[in-house]
Amino acid sequence: MNSKSRGQLQAREARLESLRGVIETATGALAALKSTPPREIRVRSGFVYRADVPPREPSDRRAPNLADRPPATRIMSPTGSALRLYLLALYEAHLHASPGRRPGNRYPLIDHSGEGRGWVDLLAPRSSLTTGARTNVAMSRAEKKKRRIVSALKSLSHDEIQLVHLPNHGKAVDTYEQFRLMNERGPRGDADPVLYAVPNATEEHFTLPTSLFLNGWIHVLEDTELAFLMMLIHRKRTTQDYPVAVPSDIRFNHYGIGRDAYEAHRMLARFGLIQVEADPDRRSDGTIVDYEEQEWHLLHRFRIFTAGLDQPAVPTAIRGIQEELGQNVIFSLR
Repeated sequence: MNSKSRGQLQAREARLESLRGVIETATGALAALKSTPPREIRVRSGFVYRADVPPREPSDRRAPNLADRPPATRIMSPTGSALRLYLLALYEAHLHASPGRRPGNRYPLIDHSGEGRGWVDLLAPRSSLTTGARTNVAMSRAEKKKRRIVSALKSLSHDEIQLVHLPNHGKAVDTYEQFRLMNERGPRGDADPVLYAVPNATEEHFTLPTSLFLNGWIHVLEDTELAFLMMLIHRKRTTQDYPVAVPSDIRFNHYGIGRDAYEAHRMLARFGLIQVEADPDRRSDGTIVDYEEQEWHLLHRFRIFTAGLDQPAVPTAIRGIQEELGQNVIFSLR
């Protein structure tokens, strides 16, 4: 393993160790919302898959521009919280709204009652919060988390995203309170935006196990890893093929996942959430050795281990990283 890869894994391990407590607290707060949550939640296919992609040259192997991607990959960020916040809000909506019904927003950004039912309690930060010299340390942390959530809501409510509606937009105070979810497909061209309703079984959708939320994986996985996992789950449901293969043009054009995001499969495999069956002629980033000379080629194929989500996220992820570091070999799919 080269020094750069080792350093990245060590940094990921250290970050998870430092956030272990806040992730466990956020996971506990989420579990306390309902004693008997559903086993899975429905997500409309349009969140991860865009059918109406603009025409492109067959040789264009770049991920499409943000405006041409589905919402899930449009809102990905290495440091932001928009994707995780939206998924958490979808989960919370399923706790109290039946299919076809529009959920309300039952929680403030900060719960001043001390019951731990504010959005800042449900979303763990991706990095440690520094509180400075303020005397009220708890409030300082809550306010810092609130600023991150406000930043995510700004992104989600942008005219080009339209995944959240702000009924208090334009008000001097409480601008982001009582935000409402919009349909997962996002903007609809010239048509009016649509408020979110829990999907019916007849709508095109895929399902996410609630263990993704209740065991802390929503806080542990990076956005690229969440997007890659959702792509595999969606692809499996729509094609009925298993193991799952995603041709590069489908991955680029319809899912909006480029080479950098494709690398997410490495960490998902380390965490025991997927298994990779590798094409021996394909590099780890999805490109092909001697592509011009190949008349045909296979694809990496992926098995999804949703049972892996039943394990507590932080210790499972740390163990996967430590095992990789201990092997002292590069995780290669060549």
